[in-house]
Amino acid sequence: MRVRVGWASGILGALVLVGCVPADVPTSTAVASFAGTATGTAAPTPVLATSGGTSGPQGDGDLPSALAFPRRFVTAVNTSMRAADTAVLRSVIAPDCSGCEGTVTFLEDLIDAHQHLGGDAWHLTRSNVLTWAPGSAVLFVEVAQQAVDFLDTSGRRVKSMRQGTYRYELTIRADPAWRVTKWVKA
Repeated sequence: MRVRVGWASGILGALVLVGCVPADVPTSTAVASFAGTATGTAAPTPVLATSGGTSGPQGDGDLPSALAFPRRFVTAVNTSMRAADTAVLRSVIAPDCSGCEGTVTFLEDLIDAHQHLGGDAWHLTRSNVLTWAPGSAVLFVEVAQQAVDFLDTSGRRVKSMRQGTYRYELTIRADPAWRVTKWVKA
């Protein structure tokens, strides 16, 4: 079993869990975060449109499905963390994704510790397509992270997650469904 004190990995690419403390510490100080990234980029400037889209949930490389991808991505992150299962997360990231390995490690650590999140941590607040070509796109994604508890298998609170707003730049490729190939802090 891999248990890491002060996890330094995070969700989808470079998310970082910081400030984890045991459940016997008062709730106001028991906080953690699985958002944060490794590499910074300049502030995004929307090039095309804002989120929406009418294509199917998997996408087919077109602009409407690229616009719809951030919601699918956030749903996959939340589902994976609630279920403590890597399958849904892996469905939205490419095997060779640059910056995604921290997310997988974070989730594997959660599984090894027999923990899961007690609810949806991320809520999509904004997304833009920064660049797009058929089959590839660069997206700006902003999420509001909620204070959600980490629970053990009996449903007992172990620690909590810190609230915050996080901004990412995701490079996605349709192969055939959209998948993240690069994730950096925006």
